[in-house]
Order: sequence, then structure tokens, then C-alpha cells
Amino acid sequence: MIRKVSCLFVFTVMLLVCAGPFFPASAIALTSTEGVNVTATIVDFGFQPSEGTFTVGETFELEVTMSPASLIQATEFKVKYDPNYLSAVPVSSGDKGLYFQPGSPFADIESVKNEVLSNADGSKDIWFVGAWLGATTYTSTTNNVIGKIKFQVVKEGSTDVAFSFNQLVDNQVLEVPSQGSPAHLTLVAGDGPGISILSTEEVVAPGLEFKVKVFIENVEDLYAASFDIKYDPERLTAVKVEEGAFAVGTPLVNMIDPVEGLVSYGQTKIGAVSGVSGEGVFAWVTFKANTAEAITQLNFQPTGDMFFDSTGAPMENVAMSGASVYVQNKGAIYGTVTMKNINEKNNIGIDITVTPTDPVRETETGPGGYYQVSGLADNSYKVVATRLGYLMRESDYYPSAVGAPVNVNLELLFGDVDNNDVINMADIVALAIVYNNLPSGKEYYDYNYNNKVDMQDLVNIALNYNKKYVPK
Repeated sequence: MIRKVSCLFVFTVMLLVCAGPFFPASAIALTSTEGVNVTATIVDFGFQPSEGTFTVGETFELEVTMSPASLIQATEFKVKYDPNYLSAVPVSSGDKGLYFQPGSPFADIESVKNEVLSNADGSKDIWFVGAWLGATTYTSTTNNVIGKIKFQVVKEGSTDVAFSFNQLVDNQVLEVPSQGSPAHLTLVAGDGPGISILSTEEVVAPGLEFKVKVFIENVEDLYAASFDIKYDPERLTAVKVEEGAFAVGTPLVNMIDPVEGLVSYGQTKIGAVSGVSGEGVFAWVTFKANTAEAITQLNFQPTGDMFFDSTGAPMENVAMSGASVYVQNKGAIYGTVTMKNINEKNNIGIDITVTPTDPVRETETGPGGYYQVSGLADNSYKVVATRLGYLMRESDYYPSAVGAPVNVNLELLFGDVDNNDVINMADIVALAIVYNNLPSGKEYYDYNYNNKVDMQDLVNIALNYNKKYVPK
């Protein structure tokens, strides 16, 4: 009785049927029970290095090894990794294969599968299937490097790269016993440029939009920047990309590929000018959740250099950090918070608290003042919106239940610059003293965002005079 075999065995059998015997019988002395080569030594799959320390943003290679010597006709393996910590980097288009690059001992192997698979637990596999065609086999040697895989470090921590599946077949379609050993990696933070995906809410409701910000940090003389975010199009729909407050230059790339699940965005300066330095939100990306009870990943997909300085030189070792989003079919509250007579771009970053919740559920608004708080138990909740310089506002209590998201919108009133829950003469005096100026730390005095305290700021306080915060 022959035991069950994988697609590797099926593929190899097809090769034998089509091409005939690979070797004369006198050259082969193998016996079998249940389709297993019992005379073969167990072959170890491994990595070089088997352990190491790498920096966030660094791109590195792991060599795939096999030992000891064994006669091989075909091979299949899956290399498992955590996309929260590592991003698999495709080999260049000129190389053979996509994610596993066969080395010189495997130069004649025919690749059947060479791709990345997503697993239900959030991990990913690099899946390789290959075989030698015609009267050709490969004899492995001790610690022989059969190829390499390239990764880029996403964030700091500890993680393993391991073989979740490995299988070898000899020229008689008998399995050669094999086993895999992992690589243990330590990932440390660097002090170079970085780009991160930051979600305003880790739990989102199906059918609702949510926003993530793309944050750039530790850059000097940044002349051009771009990113490609990979997402699962079955679980999410990408809606739009909007410019953030940390603008590098003119937006020239703004594309969404709903089939491949790829968001591409880029900005560049024009002409002989210096780049920007510092940190901030480079862009906002709006997604819509499609399915419930799923953890989905948002990761940068390296397709080339992402940052360039004003000389045109690419910035090296850009640290990349993705995000996980949990789509959960529970209660949800969403809406917008506006500030009267203010451009909606300035509605970003308003603090939102939903009560009663334990632990307290907090978030912040994105572009247009949009917010969402999901994963709520069936209950009645109120929404509290706060921003320095404005009266605190809160809603009435609204019932929230599974499958019935509640829309709650609020408007903030400007003028409570001393944060005592009432707009009065003390607030007007505070602005009058610094008229035509804008002291450091008092940026919230500037209602109309023109970098100084002027008459329009004072008038808007007067319009809200004697307004008070009234708890619900």
C-alpha cells in the first residue's frame, strides 16, 4: 500500500511517464516500503546563517542548504515567516524564479512553483517546487547551498524562519526522508530613515471604512518618496489615498490596483531644491472592510528604492513597518467631527473616546474628521470629542449592536483656550495679549491656521461667547 503523496510526487510521476526512465536499472540500487526510499540517509534542510541579528530596514539573504549527499530528482519545500517582522523580497526579473533563487548546484532545475502563500494564522510561506527533466539528477553534498531567499526587516523583535513543509523525491519516485531546521533571528531598531503603516483603529467593522496613516521618520534632505502597500483584496477594498501634513513634494503617483491588492503613491520635488527633513504623516489611505472575523495584514511591498535625496541618490536601509487589522462583526460607532468654518484637512487628530467601555476605547479622527470605533458589545454608548482650544463635546447615548453600526457626528466650537469648559472673556484676553504673534506651544490659538493670532481668531471666540460644556 502506497501512502498519500503531495503534488510534488504527482508532478514527478508525470515526468517519468512522459520522459521514460532517467537512469538504467543497473545504476540504481534503491528499495522501498510504502513509497519511501528506506536506504537513503535523512536529508537536512537548513539555513545559513542559522541565527543572526539584523537591523530594521535592512535587506539580507538566507542561504538554503541541504545535507548530506543524496540522489534527488525533485524537491518541494515551504519556508514559513511572519510578515509582521519580515517582508519577502522578490529576486530581480533577470533571475530564475521569484522568491527562491536557485544556486549553481540547482542551475538546471525546472521551477514549477515559486511564490508566496498567505496562511490563515497570518503567517506566509515561500513555496518552491522544482524538478530535473530528462536524464538528469542532482546529488547533494554536505552543507551544500542550493539557493537563497531575500528578506527585509519590518520591525524589531525576535522571529524564526522555518520549513513548514519539505520533501524530496529520487528518480524512482520514492521519497527521500528529510527534515528542516529553522533560523533564529533577532531584529533590532536602527537610527536611519523609516516608514510605517499606523492604523487609527486595530479592530474594524465589516462594511465600514477605516483609515491608516503612512508615517515617515528620521529623514534628512528627502527629495522624493514613494510606497507600495500590499493588502488582501478579498478582505479589504482600497478606497483612496490622500496627502498627509508631511508633504515631500508634488504627488505624481496615486494608483490603486484592486485585482492585485496594491496601493501605490509617490511625491517628488521639482527642480534644483533641497529636500525636507524630520518626520510626519506622509499620506492617509482609506480602506473598506469586506469580511468579518479575519485578521488581515497591510505591508509594504518593496519594488525598488523608496526614498531619494536632492542629489538623486537613494537612501539606504529604509526601515519599514506594516500593520495588522482585525475585522470583527460586533457593534460599531462611526462618524465625523467637524470644526465650523475650518478646512476639513484640519479636522485630523481630534481625540475620540467611546464610553462606557473597559478598557476605555479611544481613537483619533483622520482626514475629514472621520472616526470609527468597533468591536463593541451590545450596549448604549456616547462619543466624546476633545481638542485643545475647543469646548469638549459629547453625544447622547446610542444603542450599538452586531450588524447595526451607529453613525454619530459632532461639531466642535472654538474658543476654550484655557480649557475650563466655558468660552468667556479670559479666552479673548489670552489671544489679545499675543495678537499678531503665535508663541511656541500655543499653536491652538490660531483658529484659521495662518500662523498668527489675528482678528478672525478673536471674532470666532466672540461668536461662541458664553458657550459651555454640558455633560450628558
